[in-house]
Amino acid sequence: MIINEIELAWAAGFFDGEGCTCFWIQKNRFYNRKYGRIRVSIAQKDRFVLRRFLYAVNTGSISFSGGKYQFYADGLEKCQIILILLWKFLSPIKKNQYREKLKIFIDWRTE
Repeated sequence: MIINEIELAWAAGFFDGEGCTCFWIQKNRFYNRKYGRIRVSIAQKDRFVLRRFLYAVNTGSISFSGGKYQFYADGLEKCQIILILLWKFLSPIKKNQYREKLKIFIDWRTE
């Protein structure tokens, strides 16, 4: 994989303005178990910029639902890859958002 610093800087700015890191608890109805989920996501009406982001970070997926496109990367490994690539370009606000969600995710897993 060739890492393009200019594209990563663009992706970080785009993620700063439009993206989020989320944590939620999902229940498996068949096994009556709960799972903590962590995700990096960005929603847009146009998929062009989401494709550019996907090519920059080289992980994740794009889906279409409810009249909008969404880039998402589920799971700790994919989130870590994206944030490591973008970290030096991200604002302190996005870095803190990720740290907070990561801490919640790790705390939930160790309960």
